[in-house]
Amino acid sequence: MKKTLILEFVILCLILTVNGQENFRSGIFLHHSTGGCIWGPNGSATSVPQQMVLYNASHGYTGDDAVTLDETWYPGWNDNEWNTWHTIFESDDPEVISGYYSWNPVIMIKSCFPSSNIEAIGSDEDTLYPSYKTIANYKWHWRHFVRVMEDHPDNFFVIWTNAPLEWYSTNPTEAAYSDWFCTWAKDTLAMSLDPFYGAFPPNVYIFDFFHKLADASGFLPQYYANGPGDSHPNAAATELVAPQLVTEIFDAAIAYESGIQLDIKVYLEGPFNGTGMNTNLTGLTGFPLTQPYNTAPWNYDGTENVVTVPANVVDWILIELRDATTAASATAATRIARQAAFVLNDGSVVGMDGSSLLQFNNSINHQLFVVIWHRNHLGIMSGNYLVQSGGIYSYDFTTPAGQAYGIDSQKNLGGVLYGMYAGDADATGVINLADKNNVWVLQAGEAGYLSGDFNLNSQVGNQDKNEYWFGNLNEEVQVPE
Repeated sequence: MKKTLILEFVILCLILTVNGQENFRSGIFLHHSTGGCIWGPNGSATSVPQQMVLYNASHGYTGDDAVTLDETWYPGWNDNEWNTWHTIFESDDPEVISGYYSWNPVIMIKSCFPSSNIEAIGSDEDTLYPSYKTIANYKWHWRHFVRVMEDHPDNFFVIWTNAPLEWYSTNPTEAAYSDWFCTWAKDTLAMSLDPFYGAFPPNVYIFDFFHKLADASGFLPQYYANGPGDSHPNAAATELVAPQLVTEIFDAAIAYESGIQLDIKVYLEGPFNGTGMNTNLTGLTGFPLTQPYNTAPWNYDGTENVVTVPANVVDWILIELRDATTAASATAATRIARQAAFVLNDGSVVGMDGSSLLQFNNSINHQLFVVIWHRNHLGIMSGNYLVQSGGIYSYDFTTPAGQAYGIDSQKNLGGVLYGMYAGDADATGVINLADKNNVWVLQAGEAGYLSGDFNLNSQVGNQDKNEYWFGNLNEEVQVPE
């Protein structure tokens, strides 16, 4: 009996651990007084717990899918300045943080308003005095504890930027410095633009508390302060921030839980009609109901299929994800996932239902680049890495120029619109005589789902050769190998 109970307990622990790793909808908020004010209700008509109830209702989340967050005063016997968080995460000192990892998929931390009394811009030598409040030291602290967070992908971390100070508790220089640091945190570090840190981890989210309350000069306005000389947020601040806090952190956490969602737009030159793309192929009895990229050169073994083709579908395409630090280094060796999809007449790339965004159960360690392959158009890769917003990675290949990696790697379709070059009948990555002689010539005059049909109108004719193949002769794919 005893052994049975022990076994059941172990299984329960394993289940909870697995769920904790896969479901990022519960956790702990570690804070001091400023965080407690925003938690609320703090005299306001709302609070973070109330906003979680509304969030769950609006998303239809119940049971294990519902979001929930507990809060506690932490660290209990020390300040919560950035230098303290630095040592907590790196050394479990002066208080232990590692004990929170297993049972809290989401961990949110913040520093209270004294962190905004920044004394100087500072320099690298400031690290000799970790408690010295300089921008240089603050950056150093953040880089260190974010690195520890990155090493724990089974947790999703949220970091608040500084709490702004009201007029009587600071001065214009300190306010400007705090504004500067918080802008760096959100717009440089979190955007993977910090040269010392590099790619920002996908399991960390920066909640820019400072800029939700501060005025243009970096001060906390009196209408958000507890009173002159008291920078604690008041009821109005709670009412403003609590809804944003819940929406932002759980949108981001669930996006991390869900992997990668893609919102992509691309045009194929062949079927482009000036405003969108024609859908002549999908009326064919021979239009494939199973993805057609299971042959060379793609050799994709995915099982994407449909019973009937959704409305507005132009053709099948193959999406590839690459995880690299730069576009130039995003070679085939960095590929992490592939998925066959439909491209619609407006350029939208969608799943098998004809409307949903593509979803991948992957995480990004560096930067996300997207490659698009088509059976008789030259492949392309995003020239810039994709940035997540609201849990979705979006990229528009159609405009402006330069969205695809390389020089003139897409065809100008008129004005500011661009599309993938048509004419690569044998899918070798170069449009040359072989495409005409070995494919188009053999298929000329035929109808159907054919690789020599460059304009995708279901007929292989002179228009395909003269307007597309000849016009694009010697163009080559520029996706890094």
